[in-house]
Amino acid sequence: MLVSLLDYQSLSGEPGIYLFLDGRNKILYVGKAKNLKKRVASYFAKYVVLGPKTQALVSQIKQIKTVVVSSEIEALLMEANYIKKHKPKYNIRLADGKNYPFIRITKNNYSKVLIARRTDDKKSIYFGPFPNSGAMRLVLKTIRKIFPYQGESNHAKRICLYYHLGL
Repeated sequence: MLVSLLDYQSLSGEPGIYLFLDGRNKILYVGKAKNLKKRVASYFAKYVVLGPKTQALVSQIKQIKTVVVSSEIEALLMEANYIKKHKPKYNIRLADGKNYPFIRITKNNYSKVLIARRTDDKKSIYFGPFPNSGAMRLVLKTIRKIFPYQGESNHAKRICLYYHLGL
């Protein structure tokens, strides 16, 4: 949904992402929100004291584009994709090229369960992305107790510690 700067009050109260555009429809900033209407309105409230960077951003906004999604997690992932794709001037976070982690399972004689940040191997199966890498590692640790697996990409020829522990 594309709205002019004066019509931001008509935005949805749903979760989603918002894009601030300048006069040439170039993306200045991408953000996510649990409630789009409240989050966007917070930039234009008179009683809020904004930092110098945010004031500069707000002074350049001419239009606001929103994308409504079904959950906050979906908004988080969509925000990351938009930032990586468009590299907006005022987004600092996620502009470093890092991606959310995936669980990668290789298809070999001895399959391996690995953590990957890119999905470039067509012979592997990927699960994710996981916005919380700590939770993903906890899942892998729990799975290892039930289903023993090899978790090293370049495993030594000798038996590893996990084998001795029965994991």
